[in-house]
Amino acid sequence: MYIFASMKKLLLWFLLFVNNSIYSQTEQTSFAHSLRLCFYNVENLFDCENDSLKRDDVFTPEGSYHWTPYRYRLKLNNIAKVLIAMGDWSVPDIICLAEVENEKVLKDLLSKTPLTYRSYAIVHYESPDSRGIDVALLYQKEKVSVIYSEPITWVYPQDTTFKTRDILYVKIVVPQLSDTLHIFVNHWPSRYGGYAQTMDKRNYAASVLRQKIDSILQQQTDAKIICCGDFNDYHYNESVAEVLRAKSPEEVQNDDLIHMLHPYFKSATIGTHKYQSSWGILDHLVVNQALYHAVSGFKAERAGHIFSADFLLQVDEANMGLKPYRTYSGMKYVGGFSDHLPIYTDIYY
Repeated sequence: MYIFASMKKLLLWFLLFVNNSIYSQTEQTSFAHSLRLCFYNVENLFDCENDSLKRDDVFTPEGSYHWTPYRYRLKLNNIAKVLIAMGDWSVPDIICLAEVENEKVLKDLLSKTPLTYRSYAIVHYESPDSRGIDVALLYQKEKVSVIYSEPITWVYPQDTTFKTRDILYVKIVVPQLSDTLHIFVNHWPSRYGGYAQTMDKRNYAASVLRQKIDSILQQQTDAKIICCGDFNDYHYNESVAEVLRAKSPEEVQNDDLIHMLHPYFKSATIGTHKYQSSWGILDHLVVNQALYHAVSGFKAERAGHIFSADFLLQVDEANMGLKPYRTYSGMKYVGGFSDHLPIYTDIYY
C-alpha cells in the first residue's frame, strides 16, 4: 500500500511538472524575468531567551522543550536548507514566514546560516499575539524594492481580549517596471479547542483581508494582489471559500480570487499539513484575477507548488505513508524542520 501511495504521488508530480513546464515555456516568450515567492510556517522559531512579555518560557534551556542554543542553530540551518532547495539551489526572491518570534531570529537566519551570502532585507512588526509569534517577509534587495508596508491589526468583536497575529501588507516594485505587487502574509487563528468553536475567528480574519483587498481594487481595478499564509482552514472551509472567495480557476465568478494550489485539492497523498492519517492544505497561495490573467507587468504562473522534498518527510509509523519531519514529536526532540510543508509560486514580469 505504501508503494502504491508513492507511485500515486510520483504520477501527480509528473503531471504537474509536464503541465507547468509547457505553460512556463509559453510564458517565457512574453515575460523575460520572474520572482519566486514562497511561504513557510517554520513551526516555533524561537530564540533561547525568556521574554517576560511573551509566553515563550517553554522555548528556553530550562523550559519543557529544553530549547538550547545548539537546537536553535540547527533549526536556523534547517530552515535555510529548505529555502535554498526551494529556490532550485539558489534562493527565493521573496520569503514569507509564519511562527517567527521576533526580528532577532530573522537576523540570525540571515547572518548565521548560508543565507548570509544573499542580500536580504526584513519586513517585520511585533504583533499582539499572546505566544509572541509573528509573520514576516524577507526580500532580495538586489531584485525587489519595498515601497510600503504595514501590519493590519484586527480585534475580534466577540472577544476583544483575544490576541492574535497581524496580517502583514507589503507593496513591492522591481526596477524598470511600472507595476506594483500587493502582498498579504497571514497566519489566522488556530483550531485549538475545535473547528466549530474557533471558525468564527478565522472567518473574521478572512473578512478583514477581503475588505483590504476590495479597498485596493476600488482605487485601482487592475491592481495585482497575492495572499499567502497559514489560514488554519482548508480550501473548502467557509473562511476561504465563502468569505475570502478563493476558488479554482474554473469556478471563479465576478471578483472571486484564484487559489493557486488547486491542482492539489483532490490529492490524498500530499498537502501542506497532515492530521492523523489525512493530508490537507492549510497553507494557501491566492491571487486576484488581474494578476492571474495579466498580459503585461506582473503575472502569476498557472499554479503554485507544494515543496515536498524527501528530506522534509519521514515515515508515518502510526498512520502509514509519510508525514512532515518536524522539530518535535510531542515533547520529544527529533531535530526536523516543521509540521508544515512550504509552498511557492513564480511571478513573471
